[in-house]
Amino acid sequence: TYTMVFINEGKGMARRTAVESQLSKGHGFFLFPGMELIIENPQEENLNITWVTFIGYLIDNYLGRANITQGRPLFQDKKGRIGEKVNSLYLASHKLPNRYCRMASMLYDIFACLLEENPTKTTMDSKENAEFYTMKAIDYMERNLTKNLQVEEVAMVLGISRKHLYHAFSYVLNTSPKKYMICLRIEKAAKQLRYSEQSISEIAEIAGYQNQFYFSKEFKRLTGFTPSQYRVSPVDIRLCGNVSTI
Repeated sequence: TYTMVFINEGKGMARRTAVESQLSKGHGFFLFPGMELIIENPQEENLNITWVTFIGYLIDNYLGRANITQGRPLFQDKKGRIGEKVNSLYLASHKLPNRYCRMASMLYDIFACLLEENPTKTTMDSKENAEFYTMKAIDYMERNLTKNLQVEEVAMVLGISRKHLYHAFSYVLNTSPKKYMICLRIEKAAKQLRYSEQSISEIAEIAGYQNQFYFSKEFKRLTGFTPSQYRVSPVDIRLCGNVSTI
């Protein structure tokens, strides 16, 4: 679950580990799953806050595109729109019937406002931003290698453009998403060749290759062995740490 907190009135302090941030009217923040944050008002000034706890689809991605991450969970309602929407969402939670549909609509409307007011830098000059998308992309690649995964699909799932994803990988790993995906496929195939008795055609399919001939050609290009040779004399293969050279 996630929690969104908005400061309606007053001043206070948000504290997490060794980081402290001043809070005042118009500020808000998100608590990510497993994240803890303490709100204090050391000057004993009353704080009027609204908070909403929720779950949803691709929340990390939407917040990341608005430059809101676990390392930077705070945001500011510069145009005065978000606070109104947060409080409307809270009020909607008490109205029947169909409150959940109404609340979901309002929640994603808030995300739309955050995206408009805090657009992701497409130049990827933010290291934290680039690392966020690179990590998410690699996780998705690893979980979906068995199908004919394309870079366009990865970018679409993350809610960014292919160019945006390319800049992230270039910034963080000095390579492209496509090259990194190829490395993941070949590493996976090498592991299957080494530790399983599956046929080469089956392993090619598991690694996401529909064409066994093309798979064998790529495998030899990157490892120096044909799949058959590697199965007879396997060695440790680690390609993803050296992707910029392929």
